[in-house]
Amino acid sequence: MTHRTFFLGLIAFSLQAQSQSSALRGMENLEGYKLIRILDSGYYSTSQLAVLEKSRHHQSIFHLDWEIDYDQSGMDSSSLIACRPAIKNAYRKIDPFKVVDQDLYARIDDLMGQELETALVHSKRKRGILYRYGNSEEWAYVDAKDLFREIDWEYQSGTLVAVSQGDKWGWYDWYRQVQVVELNYEHPSELPCTLDKSDLQNQSLFLLQDFNQANSEWRIDCIQMDYINGDGVFIGRSAESGLWGMFQGWDSQYQTLIPQAYDSLRFFPWNGDYTAVFKNAKVGFYLSSWSGMEEGKQSIPCEYDDYQRATKEDGTPVLAVQKNGKWAWIDWQNGELKTELKYDSFEALPYPYYQQ
Repeated sequence: MTHRTFFLGLIAFSLQAQSQSSALRGMENLEGYKLIRILDSGYYSTSQLAVLEKSRHHQSIFHLDWEIDYDQSGMDSSSLIACRPAIKNAYRKIDPFKVVDQDLYARIDDLMGQELETALVHSKRKRGILYRYGNSEEWAYVDAKDLFREIDWEYQSGTLVAVSQGDKWGWYDWYRQVQVVELNYEHPSELPCTLDKSDLQNQSLFLLQDFNQANSEWRIDCIQMDYINGDGVFIGRSAESGLWGMFQGWDSQYQTLIPQAYDSLRFFPWNGDYTAVFKNAKVGFYLSSWSGMEEGKQSIPCEYDDYQRATKEDGTPVLAVQKNGKWAWIDWQNGELKTELKYDSFEALPYPYYQQ
């Protein structure tokens, strides 16, 4: 072990061992401050982060800079030499930080794997969301931009959380600090949902609102975009029936690709001619409007248990279906079985020599 490594280890050990009482003893030169809690300290740093109270009901987060002296016996002493703000605003109260579920922040691309924590801040009768990102050695703080009368964490989706300023509720993106769905709903349970990952939720919910304003006949309460094809296609759940359909468009101009008649459905593959639709736990198939057959329609009823796509040597797409444990090739254009429904597995099917 080098002298440098040993010295840095002593600093880390000393900082981690400092108690709140020792920090208080070092603050006699910072009149008016009260220590609420130590947050953390950098492993190789002489700076700690702490919640301090300058005056009653005015809490904020500060860097506490320490000076550490060592003598030959290994004993050390420390003194607080500076106090620097880590956030701009002060609040009546700052709650302890809570770790955000890793599955959530892993889907926020610009975090690049850094840790993410949130804390509620209180100001008079309102509250906001402060968050920090980084790791145990260094944290970056993002102050609360907006304050709300209520924040209901029971209703959240990705980085969206239900908020209200009075009797009406909407979606607020606390990570990007923007109101995504306006405060127009009577209860958080009525808020529209999105099945998109975190970095696409704002875009998809703005699309949902625009779609509903332009098409009251097909009003939807949940949405998911086809971000792989990126051609303006999305699926939407009917607010009236709870069934799903598929649409395409933007800027208040939309067309129906698949009507809202299914329990669930899948997006068309890249330049795909057909896709799966589900009803009562059975799968059927729907032709795309660009399949070359005719305007999009359901070509195979929802009566099969499973399916498998395949491609012939000449590039022709073919389809196999399963029913009651048995497999067969099927013409995806018209639903005609091309072999008997008798094979025990997809792998057991003969090569599809038929013309699709």
